[in-house]
Amino acid sequence: GGLVFFADDGASGEEPWFSDGTAAGTVRLADLTPGSASTLHGPCAAIDAVVLFWADAPGVGRELHATAGTPGTTGLLADLFRGPLGSGSRPAHPSP
Repeated sequence: GGLVFFADDGASGEEPWFSDGTAAGTVRLADLTPGSASTLHGPCAAIDAVVLFWADAPGVGRELHATAGTPGTTGLLADLFRGPLGSGSRPAHPSP
């Protein structure tokens, strides 16, 4: 068990992290927006041992990401609307 959260370590901006409640068990899961810039992110939902969240990352825009609490299981789940804007930037109801 553990907790997935977003935090800024002062070097990589605000990114996803996991903690089992100990210092040794607290790790950054990914640097979705490389460098010191933060990844814009939204609500998380847990399904069994997987946490789903949207993140606005360079090149893909706002898309669905997932993690099972390890760096190797963290990343883009699906690029639903290809391009830099992402699926979260599409209008809910296109004009006729």
